[in-house]
Amino acid sequence: MKTIKMILLLSALTSFSMAGFAEAAEKTGASGTGAQVPDITGTYQCKGYDPGSKSNYTNPITVTKNGDTYAFQWLNSKGYPFNLGTGIIHSGLKNVVSVVFWDPKKSDFFGTMVYEVKSDGSLTGEWVVQATKDIGTENCTKSK
Repeated sequence: MKTIKMILLLSALTSFSMAGFAEAAEKTGASGTGAQVPDITGTYQCKGYDPGSKSNYTNPITVTKNGDTYAFQWLNSKGYPFNLGTGIIHSGLKNVVSVVFWDPKKSDFFGTMVYEVKSDGSLTGEWVVQATKDIGTENCTKSK
């Protein structure tokens, strides 16, 4: 039950944060209205920093469209997913992707990732795992 409450809390926080981004964008005239949603589907090669283990990492991710949302899979060296996620692109901020992720083998491991979609198609993000205070980073280059 605690895990479900944490997932709901993370989802609510993500929605609240995205609403704040949209409001700020409207005030500054940077809402992205009329901009096309970027195609983020595909495979990416990612490099990041994990503050929990205080180490750098490298791994691929795949992104597939699933209705109005996106399914994310972070893959290990054998191509198996070790984290899964569901993401959305905010309607007012076409270059921001918010993702809730979890480890399918550990019910108490989940977090939130926010990516910026760069003009070259790469993803630059920051993430946090529930109940931690340190932010991780991830930079992903889309495979050709």
